[in-house]
Amino acid sequence: MNDADPVYTEERCALPWTLVIAGLLCLTAGAAVAIVAFVFALTISPVIFLLTGAAVAWSLFWVRFLRSNWPTGIWVDDAGIRIGDVAALRFATSDSQTAFACSWAAVRRIAVTDRSWRRPGRSRGAAAVVPQSERIPAWLRWLMVPFARAVLVIYSDRGAAGSPRAEVVDNVFSFGAPPTMWTTFTRRPKVLRAVLAQVPGCPPVDDRIGLGLP
Repeated sequence: MNDADPVYTEERCALPWTLVIAGLLCLTAGAAVAIVAFVFALTISPVIFLLTGAAVAWSLFWVRFLRSNWPTGIWVDDAGIRIGDVAALRFATSDSQTAFACSWAAVRRIAVTDRSWRRPGRSRGAAAVVPQSERIPAWLRWLMVPFARAVLVIYSDRGAAGSPRAEVVDNVFSFGAPPTMWTTFTRRPKVLRAVLAQVPGCPPVDDRIGLGLP
């Protein structure tokens, strides 16, 4: 599946410029608070070191978040679709742990939504693509809905040839055990939807998620 030329590529699909700016602002604010709290802890009270530690942890979280999202990309060709570390996409297989790879023969349904799915009337669909990891509490998943971005949703057949075998891929959220639903963000939903509609073997592309998909 890794010999075909791409018909669509998207770098940094998980990191739009708005999120970059927000992340850098949060990182800067955390670093500033850490410095001020450290000075106050030395001059006023050692108890303020607790605030210093919290600010450092906040800053490290944003460093890790931006670093982990930066290399994520999308690769589409006539053989299938791959999502994950840009450096590994060209060589990815369904067994890769750095990239989600799935042949069109194994894709049963596919959807590309824009930001309109965030409206309250589509909240059931919104919940379906917010990361549902045990590490993310339910209240935080719903808090993420208003800030969510356009997403690509893939439903795969684990028994078909070329189906994904990797269970965990960074910045590609999987659902089910074993996973049969995979989601990731996209910065160009309209372009991606138009390209997928022209790819032989790709199922009809839905423009919304939720009730119409298995």
